Amino acid sequence: MVSCEIISKVLNEVDPDELIGLTTDLVKINSVWNPVAGTSEQPAAKLAPRWAEKQGFEVLMEEVAPSPPNAIVTWTASPGERTMMFEGHTDVVTRGNVSAWRYDSFGAEIIGRWMYGRGTSDTKGNLVAMLIAMAALKRSGVKLGGTIIGGVLCDEEDQMMGVLDFIERGHADTVTGAIICEPQDRLICRSQKGPVWAHDEHQSWPSLTPPVIQAPSVGTPQLNVLPRETQLLVNVQTIPGQSHPGIRDDLTALAVEVENRVREYYEVYDRQLGLEGDHDLKVEVALLADRPCTNTDRQVPHHVDEWVDLDQLIETAKIYALAALHCLDPGDLL
Repeated sequence: MVSCEIISKVLNEVDPDELIGLTTDLVKINSVWNPVAGTSEQPAAKLAPRWAEKQGFEVLMEEVAPSPPNAIVTWTASPGERTMMFEGHTDVVTRGNVSAWRYDSFGAEIIGRWMYGRGTSDTKGNLVAMLIAMAALKRSGVKLGGTIIGGVLCDEEDQMMGVLDFIERGHADTVTGAIICEPQDRLICRSQKGPVWAHDEHQSWPSLTPPVIQAPSVGTPQLNVLPRETQLLVNVQTIPGQSHPGIRDDLTALAVEVENRVREYYEVYDRQLGLEGDHDLKVEVALLADRPCTNTDRQVPHHVDEWVDLDQLIETAKIYALAALHCLDPGDLL
């Protein structure tokens, strides 16, 4: 059992100004992956590790081609079998319609107790909170039984190459507990949705979202030219209890159904007009990603993530610190 005195020691080392300052620096970096515009998460992927090195943490940089590097921040408080991991990512999604923003999308502008900017919530603020939590534990001088890892990983918003590389190199083998530092507005989430990303040409269920439609699938589109081929990118997010093989089979069956129904429609239409036409429609499905959802036992602490209300962000850093303190409590090893 962790004493109130130790808890107070750790919480007193969480520096709100330091947290807000580092979050501001990160948010001001345009880390949208856009080779055409010349932006990437490379600068953000280097800023956080530089700060961590100044705090005395061990930092390992590993290239994740073609993405920017992963940074693995490690503090071995004492030898032990337990390893607690925090994980956050440096990339952010596109800004969309920039003119629709009320504030500079990379300005990190603070209005009242809110900070605005792309990545403040997902998830640069939480990435900073995990680093501040690690620093608070280290500065407090409290005894811990094990190691803390901060994974500053790349490419979370696309193919997840950062975390896949982290796992393939064996870094996850020793992790006994993890907090994924994503925003959940004070909710503890034991489950994580899994995606099935595919090429398809149909939309039928509310859980199936086609965020990208390309016509033509390659080349420059023109308003007065009908494309020979169209590509629809489909995002299916699954929850525990759903079958990924079943979803893949359903998408394939749906493609065949679309082919058949379109042919039937045009055959009837041609007969009415007395025509004969070629209706060689082909609908193909190709998977871009297939990762299962996760479900964590209630007895394993997971994560609490906050929106970038600055007071909540400070609270998040404290929650992260206390979660690690609990998981690495040396008294539990006796």
